[in-house]
Amino acid sequence: VGSKLCLAGGFDEKILMSATVDQVKDAVKRHLDIMAPGGGYVFDFRGMLEDGAKPENVEAMFDTVREYGKY
Repeated sequence: VGSKLCLAGGFDEKILMSATVDQVKDAVKRHLDIMAPGGGYVFDFRGMLEDGAKPENVEAMFDTVREYGKY
């Protein structure tokens, strides 16, 4: 895909409501391992961020994307 198209989304945001911080970090890493190789991927949710998302999980998700999701 890389130089022709950009993919975005696919991350299951529902994990942010029930998982631990470590589970969120692992899920983000797994997602990026699948979607990001070769470039052209923009991290995003499948749906939208729900009111029930734990703030610490949202923070862990963004921190992990910033740290682990660089090309």
